[in-house]
Amino acid sequence: MQLASGKAACYRHRMTTLSLTLDDAAAVKARHVARRRQTSLEDMLRGFVASLGEDDSDDTASAQRESAAMKLLASFQELSRPLGGKGYTSRDELYER
Repeated sequence: MQLASGKAACYRHRMTTLSLTLDDAAAVKARHVARRRQTSLEDMLRGFVASLGEDDSDDTASAQRESAAMKLLASFQELSRPLGGKGYTSRDELYER
């Protein structure tokens, strides 16, 4: 959509208003962190909430990798066989041939 001035109209996403109650010490710490990051407390919290969905996908991928690794380790233990005949128990026994 074009405005009369020739500039495109900007549509914003629908936003939900959220009220948050913090104790004074936590609010002061959060403001200091936001100031160090050169952002507003509102933007910092918005980014945190937006990242929550990303964390779930990371957890799922991590759980899948861990499951695959455990299955691989179990297959190694199940299928491994001693190589070269006798399984030696100590270094001295190996060299006594």
